[in-house]
Amino acid sequence: MTNDWNNSDSFVLFLAALLTTLALLFAPASVYAQNYVFDVAAMDGPAELSAHVRYIRLPADQRVSLPDVLASEFLPLDNGEISFGYTSDQFWFVWDSVNSSAETRELVLDTNVKFMEPLIVYETDGGGQALEILDGGERQPFNARPLATPKLTLPLSWDAGERKRLLFFVRSGSGVDMTLELGSVEWVESKYASNRLFFALLIGILGTLILVNLFHFYAVRRWAHLLYAMQELAILLFMLHMDGLAFQYLWPDSPVWNAHATMVFGHLVNLMALLFAVSFLELKTRSVIFYRLLTGIAAVAFIMLLLTPLIEPQFSDQVGLATSGLGGLLLFVTGIYIAVAGYRPARYFVAGWLFMSIGSLLYGLANLALISLPLAPILFLRAGVFFEALLLSYGLSDQLKTLNETAQSTQEKLLQSTRKRLQEAQERIHLEQARYEAERELQAKDLDIARTRHDIRQPIYSLRLALLATKEGTIDSDTSEVVNRSLDHMEQLLLESGVGTRQPNSMEILQSYGDLTAQLKSEFDNEAIARHIEIRCVPSKLPIKVPLVPLKRVVSNLLANAIRHSGGSCLLVGLRRRAAEVEIMVLDNGSGMVDTISENKGEGLGMGIIQALCEEHGWSIAHSSVAGSGSCFRVRLPV
Repeated sequence: MTNDWNNSDSFVLFLAALLTTLALLFAPASVYAQNYVFDVAAMDGPAELSAHVRYIRLPADQRVSLPDVLASEFLPLDNGEISFGYTSDQFWFVWDSVNSSAETRELVLDTNVKFMEPLIVYETDGGGQALEILDGGERQPFNARPLATPKLTLPLSWDAGERKRLLFFVRSGSGVDMTLELGSVEWVESKYASNRLFFALLIGILGTLILVNLFHFYAVRRWAHLLYAMQELAILLFMLHMDGLAFQYLWPDSPVWNAHATMVFGHLVNLMALLFAVSFLELKTRSVIFYRLLTGIAAVAFIMLLLTPLIEPQFSDQVGLATSGLGGLLLFVTGIYIAVAGYRPARYFVAGWLFMSIGSLLYGLANLALISLPLAPILFLRAGVFFEALLLSYGLSDQLKTLNETAQSTQEKLLQSTRKRLQEAQERIHLEQARYEAERELQAKDLDIARTRHDIRQPIYSLRLALLATKEGTIDSDTSEVVNRSLDHMEQLLLESGVGTRQPNSMEILQSYGDLTAQLKSEFDNEAIARHIEIRCVPSKLPIKVPLVPLKRVVSNLLANAIRHSGGSCLLVGLRRRAAEVEIMVLDNGSGMVDTISENKGEGLGMGIIQALCEEHGWSIAHSSVAGSGSCFRVRLPV
């Protein structure tokens, strides 16, 4: 019996020991790590302090004194991180440390927050007294910080064996998120030097993209390029602000503005991103539904941008995150829809906003304390911004390429249409020219007929006189000669007016100028005698070397006009040699002419025919007249 009990008791003790060991192995650190004091002497590099921090959480409107806080029971962090999402509650954190070495230790505490309203750090002694050593509130200018770093940092010093308790008071209108790190001064300087180098690279890339797209906007006047530049500028300012560099370098003396800049730049980024998407994807013409949805969200972002200084920061921040999340998702869906519809640049828009949406989503969820990330949330946002900027810029370049291809295709079509129209116009011009030439030929024929009709009147008149003489029984050989010459003249005129028979430039040497004037005198004598006019001709044996028919028409028209319209009693037809020219003159002693050669009488064709014939053959005609004394017409011809 005794041995059986001893065996059973031993088994129970063994089982209890085993269970206790397993419980200690798998229990959380807060169960068995009751000592939260951090030994700075044990550090061999930078250390993260969240596991050594405890906290109490109180309502925002509860007033509490420092002694009451120090007397309260602080609790360990539930997830080992100082991250409580969006809340207006107040928090008190306590961190105990000791320097177990025999040497003084000088280190820097990095809060990894750019500012918080308020973030006050107290150093307490064993008697319950507290000394404020850091105030990181929104009313503190940048130069009030103990160290000139973008994030709030605090230099600390431990004497040998010294214990130190720090008390942190935190209350934020937005998210309560801190990562307490402790390290050497060199480590802090190296950390923020690397951060500045990263931002120098980011500024260089985004700045180049902004300048390139501003140049494109100036060159092609497309709003998408300007909106892209404004969007990337807003994102760049937002990133600089979130890392504290904007407060350090851009507006160090404006802490109140710096406190509101997070929400201002957040709403501005949302607004510019939505407007850029509307312009880049050409939603007004490609999708009216998505156009209205995105412009509606853009209107909300614009209103929140205007109201940010007037409303609660927590509400503004939550609306901004909601707008960013909903807008980002809608932009992603819109881009897919437009890309599927066949708009090639939308593919780069989808890829860019996929990166941006993932980065923004992870950043927002981490700030809301809904997820825990292995790296700082801001790094995911930076990666999203970087790839989004590159892909959207490439999309704009592809859009320009697409527009150029479309313009070239349109230009080619326009060129082909222009060539076709030009060919048709040329054909119409040829037709018009042909019609014009036909009309000119017809007008020339009409003019020839009119001239012939005018010229044929004289031989007809001579024939009538001959017929009259026949009736009176006074016909003689001279009258017969006149009839024959008149018939010859009529035959020449008819031959000349025939199509294809006229040869105005022929040089027919048929007779002399004296023969021509004598022939014309015999033709016009009867009419002149009937009008009591005497015709005199100066004899000349100078041969005619110009076309005979037009010359005869010119001189006969001058004689006919003088006989019928001069009102004189004597006509003289003479010839004068002038160097390489010969001048035929027709003079009368009539009343003179008031007008010049353009004077038209009778049928209005005599003087016009004379002028036209002279111009046609390169002859010149001149006229002089004295009222009451007569007129003189001179026609100059080459010898």
